[in-house]
Amino acid sequence: MRRFPAALLVLALLAVNTRDAAAQPTASDAAAYSALSATPVGAFTPIMMQRDAVKGFTTVAGRLGMFSPKTGDGNTSLGASGFFRAGANALVSGTLGYTMVGCPSGATCDNGMLVGADLLSELWKSAGNTGTSMNVNTLFSAGWSGFGDVSFASLAAAVPLTMTMEQASKARLSFHVTPGFGWGRMAADFAGTSVSESGTRPMFSLGGAWVAPAGWGVHVGFQQVMIEDGGNTIGAGFSWKMN
Repeated sequence: MRRFPAALLVLALLAVNTRDAAAQPTASDAAAYSALSATPVGAFTPIMMQRDAVKGFTTVAGRLGMFSPKTGDGNTSLGASGFFRAGANALVSGTLGYTMVGCPSGATCDNGMLVGADLLSELWKSAGNTGTSMNVNTLFSAGWSGFGDVSFASLAAAVPLTMTMEQASKARLSFHVTPGFGWGRMAADFAGTSVSESGTRPMFSLGGAWVAPAGWGVHVGFQQVMIEDGGNTIGAGFSWKMN
């Protein structure tokens, strides 16, 4: 049988009938959690690329996301993103990815293809020439993924709070805390019968990066879509400025 994500969809749609809706996640909650976790929005952790480090379409990043559920097998996602500037205060990025589903022995599981896009816009930046800056940004994300006969779609908005410190070597060390909120939809076709559910969930992530003067950087992060007994994603990335 297919264990993921078809089984998650069935559990989500049965949740309101088998548990106390006032105390436990509803079908909408579970659908949103699964969709956000299975698309690039939650399968990878955010990369907070500095605007002045991107000129044209010259910066790319390889990405790794490891999703660990509360119980059961986790998933591993590999992806690549490209970043380019969009006006004076914004960055646009696109992501392609592939998720390898942790599948128990004897089961049949469908791996997934992921597609995503992000818009990062700067709202405020601290003044001064101390080598340390604070930024308040907005991050809008959209994603889609397909796992066999199950598909997911997601939209999310977040407010990254970033601190960047320039080192004596001109390398940059940065940290971010990013609260957010997302919408997700699950849809499946079981023996010719279409089933779907959607909902919303809060999200939270934090991470850090070290970017060398030459333009390449190492990124790490943690992300969680909020739900009772939910899992989390630990991510890593390597970015490269091509010129």
